[in-house]
Amino acid sequence: DTSSSGAQAECENFGQMQDMVGDALGVSLSYEGGGKEEIIPNDKALKFYAMIEEVNKSLFEGASDSKLSMCVRLLAAKSNWNVPEDCLEFFSKW
Repeated sequence: DTSSSGAQAECENFGQMQDMVGDALGVSLSYEGGGKEEIIPNDKALKFYAMIEEVNKSLFEGASDSKLSMCVRLLAAKSNWNVPEDCLEFFSKW
């Protein structure tokens, strides 16, 4: 079934994006059960989790892309095709 394989690939890509962002900020976003002690996140971690939650929201109702995935696509286009900064700014303010 192509729709389920597409959804699986999208889910894997999202996981990779979360790992990349977590690595860049030095925060682990993965959860491994089994631990008995509760870890209380500090203020920096709480702000990070709130930011991740916000950027994972859909661009608009019914959209398949999140804010984060669209930002990644725009940055990839800028890099791959040497899109000028002014052009990227134009679309980001749209």
